[in-house]
Amino acid sequence: MNSFLISIVGCVMLEVIASILLPDGNMKKFTLSIISLFLFYSLVYPLTGFIFGDDWLLGLL
Repeated sequence: MNSFLISIVGCVMLEVIASILLPDGNMKKFTLSIISLFLFYSLVYPLTGFIFGDDWLLGLL
């Protein structure tokens, strides 16, 4: 549970820093989209562990 919270906080901080530092344009939109996908993955992964059992998603990668 502790690593779950650390990964979420890290992704959010990365998104905020990228939002501040990157100039406006297509590259900023693309970068924030990729970071948002990482945030979504870090939110969904523990839920899949509760539903399907531990580490079922690692077999897909």
